[in-house]
Amino acid sequence: MLQIYDIARKLFDSHYYIEKLTDNDDNRMLIENFCGGEYGKGVENHLKKCAWEEMIKGDSCYYLVKDSSSREVAAYFSLKCGLLYEAERYESLSDEDRDFVNMLADAIRDNNQSLLTDYKATEMYTDDQFAKLYEDAKAIIKAEKARADNGTINVKNTYSAIEIQNICKNFNYSQPEDIKAPIGFLVFWLAIVPLIIKVSNIAGCQYAYLFAADYDYILGNSDHAKLITYYRNNFQFESIGGVALAVIKPQYDTSCYEMYSTVAKLKENMYTIWNMYSDVLYPE
Repeated sequence: MLQIYDIARKLFDSHYYIEKLTDNDDNRMLIENFCGGEYGKGVENHLKKCAWEEMIKGDSCYYLVKDSSSREVAAYFSLKCGLLYEAERYESLSDEDRDFVNMLADAIRDNNQSLLTDYKATEMYTDDQFAKLYEDAKAIIKAEKARADNGTINVKNTYSAIEIQNICKNFNYSQPEDIKAPIGFLVFWLAIVPLIIKVSNIAGCQYAYLFAADYDYILGNSDHAKLITYYRNNFQFESIGGVALAVIKPQYDTSCYEMYSTVAKLKENMYTIWNMYSDVLYPE
């Protein structure tokens, strides 16, 4: 697949170049013509209203994918340092078990031995199950105390990561006819992934992750979550839910869906993924 990758690389580089948002003051006006489409108004407004200041502060790094001929913005993306951590057992409990653990924690805080004895006598759990839930309750209290005492959030393990904060194509831009693959696919594998790999060669970086702002998922229609499906099929990202990883999610991403990949997997897929578009990139 290396030959197909080389063709895609050469084609992309012949039409586009990558520029940091603040490297060219003309970009202030240029991004005003950016359109994120029907479901991309949030990332469009973020580019226009917040991106420049975030770059100045060093919070995020924004990149424009620009047409080499017209200088139009074909797409943009932003990256920032992030962190994943190993989730505590109680973070993956069912709602019912979590409610029970919270009741145990309340009884422990109040030193209510009579209530704890009653909870232990319940027929809902075996002795072994109760013992594990009791330890979960103590772990919650310990974590709360550490945060109250010194602001520390104790976790089992932390993992270096990069957050793909935004990625969006410009709906006001028309791709050249010889560019057959979707611009988002090209930008991810030919611009974003090489940057992530470059960073991982300078400082440890084990994972990449994103928060998918999938309109159908947000509305509760997860069976038709097209954006999540797109990221899973085209970026080879997986759900963070169901694995022993957790992410710190900011409030503005609360309704989004967390997805991730290892950097090692990105390195491998960077060359093998092109069989999806081999018929248009390398016709017989």
